[in-house]
Amino acid sequence: MRTLNDYLYNGDTVVKILHSYLQDLKADAIEKNNGIDLVHSNCLLLMIDLLEHNDFLTTQSQKIREFYKYMAEKYPFLAFTFKGRISSLTAS
Repeated sequence: MRTLNDYLYNGDTVVKILHSYLQDLKADAIEKNNGIDLVHSNCLLLMIDLLEHNDFLTTQSQKIREFYKYMAEKYPFLAFTFKGRISSLTAS
């Protein structure tokens, strides 16, 4: 049986740890025909997707903040605002 503790102390990021654990857990579940571990691995996949999406949106937010600072320095007498959601900007 695979446990998450086996993967925690090797210095990887949370997402990389979850990917490694997911792959091994899924392979082990298929090999031993363990439905609970298979469902657990599918749940982990959803959590990984959420974390990766959050990281992506955080990166985009940082880029927008940097652009805003640049515009404020370059054009101090102009007023401007960004409206809408970040995901609206990145979805197109």
